[in-house]
Amino acid sequence: PPRPDSPNAMDVHIDTDRFARRIRHVVSMWNWPLDALLLVLGKSSESDSETESKEVAMHFWLWGILFHETVMIVLRNGQVIMLASQKKADILRQIKTGMTVLVRKTTPGGPAADPDQLAELVGFIRGGKAKASVGMLTKSQHIGAFAEAVVQSITTQDTLQIADCKEQLSAVLAPKDPDELDNVRRCSKVAANAVQELFMKEWETALVGDRPYTNRQLCSLIGRTR
Repeated sequence: PPRPDSPNAMDVHIDTDRFARRIRHVVSMWNWPLDALLLVLGKSSESDSETESKEVAMHFWLWGILFHETVMIVLRNGQVIMLASQKKADILRQIKTGMTVLVRKTTPGGPAADPDQLAELVGFIRGGKAKASVGMLTKSQHIGAFAEAVVQSITTQDTLQIADCKEQLSAVLAPKDPDELDNVRRCSKVAANAVQELFMKEWETALVGDRPYTNRQLCSLIGRTR
């Protein structure tokens, strides 16, 4: 699909019904002593799945696409707040209810993240409370000055108590809805066909002639098959 910052960004379609259904699922499981979840996704990199694995999973689960260099807040009542660039904000506004979208302010030579906007995010999290508890993925490694500035600011706020939320997000993502189960079945069929029609035939060919192969050599032979 088109990337959110590409010239064809407005061709990006968000399944709004699926988004609403999955946010309701998050709320239904919310038995944690947290007022909000806050997820930061940094710049795009080849190591996204390693450094920000749960953030990546949540973006794909909710949107079906990655919105890099954004901040996502999910409140206990299901309200979602997104801080994103103008192009990403335009796409996210496909969600008509249950979400507030803030457009990132950038100033040439200024801070990577606008202090006033960060204060606004803190206000959403606190919801009028003197101090609020917010779940973050504290062990994630974020790439880019914006993501680093957000994390630095949020985690040093006196009015916020930070807790790791990896286990909570794992619990949210564990149950599979019908759409996800259908995708799993499709992937299983593709994998099974690949094994039967490609890997097994190559395996049999490699074993003809009783030539001894190590496991590494067999895997290398099959890996070169296209």
